[in-house]
Amino acid sequence: MPTQAEAARVGGQPTVGNATFSLTMQSAPGVPLLSVLALSLGRGSLQALGIEVLVDLATMVLVTVPSGASVPYALPIPNNVSLVGFLLTAQSVHLESTSSFASSRGLELHIQ
Repeated sequence: MPTQAEAARVGGQPTVGNATFSLTMQSAPGVPLLSVLALSLGRGSLQALGIEVLVDLATMVLVTVPSGASVPYALPIPNNVSLVGFLLTAQSVHLESTSSFASSRGLELHIQ
């Protein structure tokens, strides 16, 4: 999984009270037919649909995101100190124009 520094390019650091925090999903080459963002409270590793799912299925939430070459997703972090140390994992999954699935390498965020 990429480092937290790699993830902080657009939406800043995942810190308590960062109301502008966001994740950006990028797709290349071309624009996928459908994209979802999987968020969970831990890591996972499961082979499915020809990809490795890296989020915890038991706590996973799927969010449909617009398809595009570069799509930001706002994920504001509440100003609540009890979230410090909280782990959030994220992975984007895309249905490609070839009807195959592709996914990101996953991302592990520790709220600061």
